Amino acid sequence: MLLSEAAILGIVGGAGALLIGNMTIRGMLAILPADGPVLQPVLDTRLLAFTFMLGLFTSLAFGLFPSLHAVRAALAGGVNTQTARASGSRTASRFRTSMAVTQLALATGLLAAAMLGGCASGMDKDQCVTADWRTIGYEDGLHGLPADRIAVHRAACAKHQVTPNLVAYSEGRDHGLREYCQPKNGFRAGIDGYGYANVCSGAAEAAFVDSYRYGRQIHEARTELRSTQARLHSAREGVARTDTAIANVTAELVQPRVPSDRRAWLATELVRLAQERTDFVARIDQLTHRTQELALNVRELERQSPYPL
Repeated sequence: MLLSEAAILGIVGGAGALLIGNMTIRGMLAILPADGPVLQPVLDTRLLAFTFMLGLFTSLAFGLFPSLHAVRAALAGGVNTQTARASGSRTASRFRTSMAVTQLALATGLLAAAMLGGCASGMDKDQCVTADWRTIGYEDGLHGLPADRIAVHRAACAKHQVTPNLVAYSEGRDHGLREYCQPKNGFRAGIDGYGYANVCSGAAEAAFVDSYRYGRQIHEARTELRSTQARLHSAREGVARTDTAIANVTAELVQPRVPSDRRAWLATELVRLAQERTDFVARIDQLTHRTQELALNVRELERQSPYPL
């Protein structure tokens, strides 16, 4: 039974890590400067498989310990049987909980590494030997990657004594860039929070950059709105916590047999909590007004968007 629970924890932990890792990568990309390097995360399936296998293995391994412990407790018998069983149950519960937390943290870190690892070339020997450099260049151009991307491929293949075909790569990349450097792609890159590596040129660049900046403007407006909404929610929770504390202090303060020093402390605490509540309320008013302004700004930007959202 415990081993089955451990296996389920491993699977659930891996799935949770997949979600958290994806959100982490998106958050990391969102805070990159607009004119910074372009990173296009691609999931490394080999590392992802390793992550899930490691999570499942560690879950089963740690699940085995409380199972054995419970068996020993059951065989102990005697007067302390019930105590041993309870102790074993608590130990097993602690191990399962710590296992879930450890496995989730480990899987999340490995998953982030897997996704960020996609930002590097990651080409193995067979891929380098059989590479269609025109297609690779086309895909890099299609994703708006800078010209020095070829250096990443060159470094990866140098380990296998393979030199990229620079001419074929450049021709393919130029073709990919012609498709990438369209205004709608610039808008989409901006609204998704990606950077622009100044890869477009000529007449296409002006239209691309204008669309990119407008998309980026929407992205930043949405980000600020979400941040302000989160702060507003936190302030409202602060009021609720303070109200609970005030109620508890007041209830104790009106008791007839409260020592004088304790009563003095409660009175001082009540004044402090009242001021804290006043501060929270003022913050809520300010953040509510700011949220309304930001929401209106986002709606207006989205309304004027040249492309469907």
